[in-house]
Amino acid sequence: EEVFPEGVTEGSKKLCYAPMEVKSGGKRDAIRRKLTDIFAPGGLRLRTSVLWILWMAANSCFYGMIFSLPGALRHVKAVAAQPAFDVARGISQVSAYQTIAFLLYMPLVALGVKYKKLFPATFVGAFAAFASVLLAIGGGALTPARLVLSLAFAKFFYNGIFMMLYPLTGTSYPTAIRATGVGLAGTVGRICTIMVAPVCTRLQEISPLLPYQAFTGITALAFLASLLL
Repeated sequence: EEVFPEGVTEGSKKLCYAPMEVKSGGKRDAIRRKLTDIFAPGGLRLRTSVLWILWMAANSCFYGMIFSLPGALRHVKAVAAQPAFDVARGISQVSAYQTIAFLLYMPLVALGVKYKKLFPATFVGAFAAFASVLLAIGGGALTPARLVLSLAFAKFFYNGIFMMLYPLTGTSYPTAIRATGVGLAGTVGRICTIMVAPVCTRLQEISPLLPYQAFTGITALAFLASLLL
């Protein structure tokens, strides 16, 4: 029996979930029909758009944090005049602390906590972690240790976002078009991953912490999008 995404109307079910007739025409026609089912009026266009935004945000922020972290820590170390701070250890701490998310989010997802509540709350947490860095920049009290703590929290929440995105994307599409929908969402997210290196490099040339200001804005946009799930 097909499992329908939460909130799908009966009209959308008839439009998008009716058994697909076997037609000739090759792979190209089959892909075209699947894309038509995904983007048909009254179907899954909104949910697909929201999922794409979430995948783009998750990939750009998560991998952007990893790429931009060494430069940011070296800059803050110099500004705060803390020569004893170990940049390599700070990077490892950010990576270690965020793994705690597995202990929290895996049980929540397994227990069926509603994504409509969990996603917005998680994005708010990530936004708050980034915002704490921005507030410290303005107040002049940013230290390497505080940056490590803030980014560890941000990566903690983005770890949780990934753990929700994978099952949510799969259950958002019916069997007939599930592989196409999941594949498209993953592809869109990976395009952002590819762009992380050149974009973050350019932003850091302007200001060492500018990538994290951009991640704050991206997280806010993703939060607003998550409300439409």
